[in-house]
Amino acid sequence: MKPLKRPGIDAAAADGAVDINLVIAPSVATGTCLFITAVSILKPWGLTRRGRRLWFSASSAKSVDARSPRQTA
Repeated sequence: MKPLKRPGIDAAAADGAVDINLVIAPSVATGTCLFITAVSILKPWGLTRRGRRLWFSASSAKSVDARSPRQTA
């Protein structure tokens, strides 16, 4: 397999310089993963009040025609 040519990265490694983009991108990715994990753990369980209201109204005993007095297409 042929080695990759990375003149910019190799030169930065030889100089010991840190490119800010090499720090920002992993930081944003890590922060995003931590935020998504926290939200998925701390979210309320089950449906919210609005979700329960919509769920119960959709599962009521009314027929489709009885919900609206107007004729649908």
